[in-house]
Amino acid sequence: MTRLPSPVFRLAAFAGAVLVAALGGCTGPGGEPPEVVVYTALDQIHSEPILLEFERRTGIRVKPVYDTEDAKTTGLANRLIARRQRPDCDVHWNNEIVQTVRLAEMGLLAEYVSPAAARIPARFRAPRGRWAGFAARMRVVLVNTRLVGADDLPSSLSDFADPKWRGQTAMARPFFGTTLTHAAVLHQRWGGERLAEFLRDLRANDTALCPGNATVRDLVADGRRAFGLTDTDDAWAAVRAGKPVRVLVPDAADGAVLIPNTVALVAGCPHPDEGKRLIDYLLSREVEQRLARGAGAHVPLGTDLADEKTADAAMRDAVDAVKTLASGRHPVYLVAADGQGYASARRRLQKCGAPPGPAFWVTPGKEPSRLLGLKGVWPTIDGAVVCGPAVREAVGKLGVPVYPVPPASVAAGTTEARDAWRGALERVTARRAGNGVKGN
Repeated sequence: MTRLPSPVFRLAAFAGAVLVAALGGCTGPGGEPPEVVVYTALDQIHSEPILLEFERRTGIRVKPVYDTEDAKTTGLANRLIARRQRPDCDVHWNNEIVQTVRLAEMGLLAEYVSPAAARIPARFRAPRGRWAGFAARMRVVLVNTRLVGADDLPSSLSDFADPKWRGQTAMARPFFGTTLTHAAVLHQRWGGERLAEFLRDLRANDTALCPGNATVRDLVADGRRAFGLTDTDDAWAAVRAGKPVRVLVPDAADGAVLIPNTVALVAGCPHPDEGKRLIDYLLSREVEQRLARGAGAHVPLGTDLADEKTADAAMRDAVDAVKTLASGRHPVYLVAADGQGYASARRRLQKCGAPPGPAFWVTPGKEPSRLLGLKGVWPTIDGAVVCGPAVREAVGKLGVPVYPVPPASVAAGTTEARDAWRGALERVTARRAGNGVKGN
């Protein structure tokens, strides 16, 4: 089986900047406006406005081919394969990575290193430019809060096979789309035998195997199932609709499953120049920001958007939680400071060597509500590094060890600050290693 690159299931924040392709007013042969054909698996409601904006700016007519809910990414991939001798598509915009890797290995994708890809980390790009990732979604568990109490929240995929939840869970069939990608990740993480056993257990436990993630969302949001496995865009739709739901990250200690959109130039395509311009646009900061702020609540991959937030608190915390795994390091820790000293504390801590993640940074003025919300979103916080007495009480309600950093030392940015910071992290790390070190 094709081995996926590690970023399929690890989030990262990355460096760089990008210039959007210059506008053009050229025409094609015979005075006809230039055109570009794009196959896109991202839902039309999300992708169409972006393609129309590209068309408006450049004068290049976009001819999109959208996927269908039942065929998902597999249908478009098979269409590319069937037409490989005479391709009619210039750009393949996929909403996951498995089929993209498959097409690249079959030689159906051309090499093109977009200048816009400089803002995307190497781990999210094919080495020779056959594809690049952007605007990711993550796999989450959507929980109906009327059916699942705070003490019974699922924290692992194994809960789907727990007899306690027989007939009360849902997930999409793992044959296409992001659920297929998730299955591929689990195959790498667990091995084929354990994955097969897990799928058998799901069926035995009467898990609803649905035609798509949107169906999973609806079953949970409407109270027909207690919880289900879906993507952040579908979960976000339920949150925005005011449904009684919350969003959790399953098996948080193993890292979140992050699935980027991917874009690639089709080998032998009829309009390669126009295709390259569309790829440049899709990989731009502007498009990632639009997708992050839109109904799909995508997770941007560029560092220039590392602070981008989704509007709703529940989804924001889930996205933030997964962003904290950017460096791939453990343990998971929390950094909190009183609202008044938040900006100074964060700035000074970073100057004293605070790594970019994995950590929670608590927004000023919202400490108690956000901290308590984190308990359900990310239940495996190992410890909290706290600056300021007021917020310490709120952090204490999380039930995790607390390691205080003296506010005076942090504000001064002194050697004591570095020692306090590093000492706190060492204690959190020791606890994760099972050494039994407890917080203050």
